[in-house]
Amino acid sequence: ALAWFQSLELEKKGYFMITVIGHSKGGNKAQYITLMDSIVRRCVSFDGQGLSDEFLEINKEYIAKYQWKITNHNVMFDFVNPLLNSVGEKIYYQGFDYGEGKFFESHCPNTYFTYRIDKETGKKKANMIKVPDCADEIREMNLFFNSYLRSLNPEEKTKAMDVIGTLVE
Repeated sequence: ALAWFQSLELEKKGYFMITVIGHSKGGNKAQYITLMDSIVRRCVSFDGQGLSDEFLEINKEYIAKYQWKITNHNVMFDFVNPLLNSVGEKIYYQGFDYGEGKFFESHCPNTYFTYRIDKETGKKKANMIKVPDCADEIREMNLFFNSYLRSLNPEEKTKAMDVIGTLVE
């Protein structure tokens, strides 16, 4: 993602106010690009998973310098964004419009929105409703997964992350 972003040579083309945006893995990549390339002025991550302990240790200077650019927007029951370590500001929203999959649909982008009919125009308008924090169950899941991952050696951690990634998909 970083190599592709840098291949665009945006500074040479006169672009200096760059915002990177992504959902899920794209949100994670947007965070990474923001931390690793100083041209980025803002990152908007939607339910993007965090970064590994190893990444935080290796890149602590970049994180200290640039994490203020990152805003993480998360649905309160999303199960992807709590994986690993978040950097930047976190904002949580009530989830809506869960279909037959219920909890398993909490990672879908449409769950951010509730809709109402505007009285003046008669048109449907989308609303996002902020909440103070993630759901307690998600906080507990975060503690479990991250403490579990920290107990593994690097090879076991890689295998565990593969399994977690498959489950999330």
